[in-house]
Amino acid sequence: MKSLSGYLDDEFTLLNKRDLLEILETYQLFNIVEKFILLLKHNPKQGPDIGIISSGLLIGVNTNIKVLDPGRQQKIELLFADLIFVIFIDFLKSRPLERALILKEIKKHSFTTCNLMGYDFNVFKKLIDACAANSINDITYSVEINKSKFIWTGKGRLEELVYQLSSRKLIKNKGPFFDLFLKTPAEDTIVRWDFERKGHLAHLLHELYKKDLIDIVSNRGYFSYAEKHFAGFDGAVLKTNSLKKLSSAIHAQPGRHNQIIKEVNEIIGKVTALH
Repeated sequence: MKSLSGYLDDEFTLLNKRDLLEILETYQLFNIVEKFILLLKHNPKQGPDIGIISSGLLIGVNTNIKVLDPGRQQKIELLFADLIFVIFIDFLKSRPLERALILKEIKKHSFTTCNLMGYDFNVFKKLIDACAANSINDITYSVEINKSKFIWTGKGRLEELVYQLSSRKLIKNKGPFFDLFLKTPAEDTIVRWDFERKGHLAHLLHELYKKDLIDIVSNRGYFSYAEKHFAGFDGAVLKTNSLKKLSSAIHAQPGRHNQIIKEVNEIIGKVTALH
């Protein structure tokens, strides 16, 4: 197994590594995770022992992470779950015969600890879900980190944004737009947008990000992520970098795009009215 620094260097992009380092430092989790790795390295192979170690990690993490902002809480949980996932996948590689028992004990101990202590955040949920999806015997060890995810920061009203977009007929259905921010993972989510008004989408995303209404757990920029999750009413897809180019054009010549700027400002004004 690697050191904590080794996992951060080898398995995460520079952006996600920076965010994880900030989380580890802010919530004093460096020593906890390093001790966790050390215990995994030197612990006997019995599944129950690993289950007890996992329970200890859960308690340490949930005790230290106290966040009031739901958007930041979601971002922290996504990134930290990815970190524990890559560490445990590496650990299981060297223990193919004990894999089933170890995973069974992790699931049992983590669920028991969360229920007993009232924790909402199970750091092993991604590992457990991956096993359930692939079956324990056939689990693949390629690391599948959540490459990107939009986060609603909670500094405005998401329900108002969806209402505004729907009432202006910019989006076809409300559900997928909610899913883009609230569903985990959201890789299969597609929002149908009126592509006659793609400029509205580009400028809206720019303003939402600039005003800290949205954030992204990301291996790429928010425009690139959006291009994978927005399609036209007829199913047409966005070309690479098209939203970024549209946004740049709007900012370069605001007079020509006055109506777009005005309407987006109205939408954001409604979204932030009570904040």
